[in-house]
Amino acid sequence: MHIAGVLLSTLSVHAEAQFDHSGGVPLNDPATATLISRENGFVPGEVTHLAVRYQIADHWHIYWNGLNDSGLPPAITLDLPEGYEALPTRWPAPKRYILGDNDLIDHVLEGEVLAVIPVRVPSDASPGGVVRVTGESDWLVCEEACLPGRASLSIELPVVAEAGDTEYAEAFRRAQRQTPVVLPGDGSKLGLSLAWEDRTLVVRSDQGGRIEFYPHATGTPLVDRFSDPQSDHGELRIRLQTDGPLRGVLRLTRPEDDPRPDLIAIDLAVESTKNDKPSPAIGWRPWVESLDGPHPSPRRGGTHDSGRPEGRGG
Repeated sequence: MHIAGVLLSTLSVHAEAQFDHSGGVPLNDPATATLISRENGFVPGEVTHLAVRYQIADHWHIYWNGLNDSGLPPAITLDLPEGYEALPTRWPAPKRYILGDNDLIDHVLEGEVLAVIPVRVPSDASPGGVVRVTGESDWLVCEEACLPGRASLSIELPVVAEAGDTEYAEAFRRAQRQTPVVLPGDGSKLGLSLAWEDRTLVVRSDQGGRIEFYPHATGTPLVDRFSDPQSDHGELRIRLQTDGPLRGVLRLTRPEDDPRPDLIAIDLAVESTKNDKPSPAIGWRPWVESLDGPHPSPRRGGTHDSGRPEGRGG
């Protein structure tokens, strides 16, 4: 599904992957995309981490796959060999981007963005062969104006008995630090207190400071999507318009020496914070990595489509 390319087909801009390889900066386009790998080979029975690497020029942004009033997130399609399983794509947490005097709000991604796609290798893969993965990505990149972009993707990796890191390993480590973890239990392990007051979720941090919430498009609309999702006082009050689920990402302010995650994905029904486990999995949750590892939703071979959410919050 390539919505951006369809909706904006009247524009003549076509973003292709052209890089200044000395610095990794786009030469002509405000955003480019390439397919990279953390490991230098596919190991039978193990997971290799691929990623679509978006490089975005200063002052430009692409869109998170969450609540956006004016933009569309990237779409990614990969064609995998038979037996290879693409696990859910992991996206970094976004930034709030408000247009005008609280006229519109988007959640955007800037700079270097890795959409990480773990691929499980079949146990019967034979070392010595070479595997080619191809695909496409469409996106919308914006500054004052917006341009559609599209790139053809491809990578070849050998099947090996043991794999090492590629030159992109550090980029993957940075991406992991920018990826939310799923809320564990009631949040107390992360220094959080969560409580419902009617349709309002009250979030308190044991360290005070700033808390932000980035709502997902499939969640229940907020009463005030501009003011409610941010607080500088260690307490955030997120008001829902109805009794539907609250879905999105919390960002906490942590001291640099605090090892606990500062990005937490939540999927809660009203009064569900008393449960020992997060509420049932939904379409977007597999993007994020829990404290115990990913929530797999594998696709075997064929086409892996990391598309756009069907619902939209407001």
